Amino acid sequence: MTRGVEHRYFYVGGRYCRSAGKTSRVDQAYVQHLAPLDGRAAYPIVMIHGGGLTGLCWESTPDGRAGWADFFARRGFPTYVMDQPARGRSAWSPEEHGDLIHPEAGRIERHFTAIADFNLWERAKLHTRWPGSGRVGDPVFDQFFSSMVPFVRDRHLSERLATAAGTALLDEIGPAILMTHSQSGPHGWHIADARPDLVKRS
Repeated sequence: MTRGVEHRYFYVGGRYCRSAGKTSRVDQAYVQHLAPLDGRAAYPIVMIHGGGLTGLCWESTPDGRAGWADFFARRGFPTYVMDQPARGRSAWSPEEHGDLIHPEAGRIERHFTAIADFNLWERAKLHTRWPGSGRVGDPVFDQFFSSMVPFVRDRHLSERLATAAGTALLDEIGPAILMTHSQSGPHGWHIADARPDLVKRS
């Protein structure tokens, strides 16, 4: 918990569906709200994570440092951290969302955490900011990879779900700054297209 910040949790969007005579709720997005007690920012920040991740990636770093959510909340920005629909704390339905992609450790090493070791592109050797070795068995890598979760294989469906959830969140909280990362980059553009008056920065 961040000092001087109230934490709240809620869901946005979603719908009921029936399958095999049972009713379930799908497409909703979990949102963590960090509300500074002395909030002074003009607009809140909405954070949407990338592929294989959840909102946890904004909350803390794998080596235990405070994440971007705390950084901005401590500086007076109301901060909203979303788990994309069908991921993490937002329920996944095999009937409604289809197959999942499961993160693979070797790919994460090659393309994200230990890229200097593999030198797959010209400037890969300059990658020096990952704490630790970035390889399986390193405590920081193991923490990071442990946080990764399966995600919807159909990228178009994933974009539609995240756009709908992000739009529903802005309809509830009003104008905001969007902060996206990696796979969620296009979601920010789609949300801005849907609610141009509510996206102040992206």
